[in-house]
Amino acid sequence: MRNTDRIVRCLLPEIEGKEVLEVACGTAEFSLSAARWAKRVTCIDIEESRLDERVKKQDNICFRVMDASKMDFEGEAFDTIIVYNAIYHIKDQYDEILEECRRVLKPEGHIFLISTWKLDLALMREKFGGTQGPMEGEHFVGEEYSNQGKGIREGGIIRLGK
Repeated sequence: MRNTDRIVRCLLPEIEGKEVLEVACGTAEFSLSAARWAKRVTCIDIEESRLDERVKKQDNICFRVMDASKMDFEGEAFDTIIVYNAIYHIKDQYDEILEECRRVLKPEGHIFLISTWKLDLALMREKFGGTQGPMEGEHFVGEEYSNQGKGIREGGIIRLGK
């Protein structure tokens, strides 16, 4: 089972039947896994060059070339927003992108910062605290997502609200 499939299963209540946005999607590997359960997955990236060709064949996935710091979606359009293995890539625009994610997130929705990469994990620890064990700080840390054996190994999931 791929990491993205494991993560989607861990986050199933946040994905199943929902409008999901994947920000800075790269290959859109997470979107492909989430599409099995989500009502619709929209994935965006600054360029299309790395996009997995299978994305274009999925009826409930829509890819758009878009700057995540200046999204052209209407406000409160998505139930769940995912940033998967992209923290390092967006680090210079993190605050702007997070603000934009919160704008397009429905009031009861959540933003998930997910990492299985060491570069991303280091930045997550720097931003949210902790050097060992669960990261702690002002934001909820999704221990129940990543530490139950069914989640990701040597990775992290942080859940943010609106």
